[in-house]
Amino acid sequence: MAMDRTKIAVVIGFLGLVSGGVYVCSTLAAPKTAPEGSVPAVAHIVRADAPSTCAAPSRDWSCFDLTFDVYDAPAPRSVKVSTVVENRWSSRVQPGAWVSVLVDPKTGEVYLDAKAFAVPAPAPVATH
Repeated sequence: MAMDRTKIAVVIGFLGLVSGGVYVCSTLAAPKTAPEGSVPAVAHIVRADAPSTCAAPSRDWSCFDLTFDVYDAPAPRSVKVSTVVENRWSSRVQPGAWVSVLVDPKTGEVYLDAKAFAVPAPAPVATH
């Protein structure tokens, strides 16, 4: 029993759409990483909320909407960042905690530096 070429084309098209959907969803769920040349800075977490929408890569990750005071200029600036964090580091992203961040010098966009969780938290910045 030979298959019709139309049926084969439909099956191949469907498999292509499914594969593309899986690829797009997996890249959306990946943690955002700072671009090359980003500058390290220190930030104070003011608020940590659960976002209304989130795509975590797996159950080993949690989503956060973090509000930071970023100390990368003469005066701190308030920034909100949506990010995913491995559950083992969730205790490091609580309100009142100090964290390392990376700042894109071209856009000013702030990224949580998850690689810095492997070392002790940065010292608080003295404010007067």
